[in-house]
Amino acid sequence: MDEAAARLEPDHSTPPPAFPGWAKISNQRAAKAVAKLRLSPAIETILFDPNSDDLSEYEGNIENAIGLLKIPIGIAGPLRVNGLSAKGDFPIPLATTEAALVASYHRGCGVINAAGGCSALVLYESISRAPAFVFKTSSDACRFVIWMVENFESFQKYAATTTSHGQLIDLGCTVEGEKGHGGSPDSGRDREKISPDHT
Repeated sequence: MDEAAARLEPDHSTPPPAFPGWAKISNQRAAKAVAKLRLSPAIETILFDPNSDDLSEYEGNIENAIGLLKIPIGIAGPLRVNGLSAKGDFPIPLATTEAALVASYHRGCGVINAAGGCSALVLYESISRAPAFVFKTSSDACRFVIWMVENFESFQKYAATTTSHGQLIDLGCTVEGEKGHGGSPDSGRDREKISPDHT
């Protein structure tokens, strides 16, 4: 028991150097990163299958890309959608290796269709950021959250100086024990443009 507990203790020795983050991707850049990982030739062959797409086609969809994997894709549905933007019967492709997942979705589509389909609309578009601040007591966390709410306009003005792709529209603050969470839905429409690193 003591040995297991000791293994679970935090390791405060020098952390390993982080991979340099990158959002601009290409097969060449991925190959350099993979070389540093010292993966087996068999794994490298899988990641850089010559019959797969060029990685650059996925720029804006993934960061720190190191290759492509083939994953089995199953089909569920079709699912009847009664929406403002989409209306019709749509097949639902699911890439997974989780047994019974596609079958569960497929049965669910049948139940939803029997009830007339699903109705969907987008009320608003936002991206949430929710940093957590840890305090000694829940009382301190509450004071902090109150301070955040009272200073919302200052946060809003500061946020406006950091990006032209969105604006701070709300602070959804919560307290959990001694943690104060400052959730901040952002009305940004392009996640790729407001991600922190685009080197």
